[in-house]
Amino acid sequence: MMKKKIEKFYVDNRSRLVNIVYNRVGGAAQAEDVVQDAFERALRYNRSFEPDKQLLGAWFNTILNNALRDFQRSERLMGMSVEYVEEMDEAAPMLEWEGNMLDIVQDEIKARSVFVRQALFLYFFKQYKPREIAQILDISSNYISVCVDQFKKEMADKYGGGLCVTDT
Repeated sequence: MMKKKIEKFYVDNRSRLVNIVYNRVGGAAQAEDVVQDAFERALRYNRSFEPDKQLLGAWFNTILNNALRDFQRSERLMGMSVEYVEEMDEAAPMLEWEGNMLDIVQDEIKARSVFVRQALFLYFFKQYKPREIAQILDISSNYISVCVDQFKKEMADKYGGGLCVTDT
């Protein structure tokens, strides 16, 4: 019964929703994907809808916003994965580290957990600010700052003055 209501809602509102999402994702194909993903989620989680507590449109709008947020996050992370070693190597000329210091920093970053590794890569190699990294990784900028400061301190403690990890 609920699935039929969702299907009818899809038929009645798909074009309007695609147009709304289009302005937020910048392309018709992407907007279609987001709306389609949202409807797929609505069908999958149809039991969470409580008709006596909310309207179908409001319930679906929450699902659509979540699908849109997930899409935007995945777009920001495009190219960000555990396998970013080649990208680190391409970014190396931007850094002002000399000799094996670059290799040491790369090895130290690779030894971190995925989230910290991504944050440090974006900070040191792509020169993003903590606020920007927080938006990309969907975590707090304070956490990013703590990770960066802790990494710098660990490098100073481990390598002394021979390895200076500074902001570029």
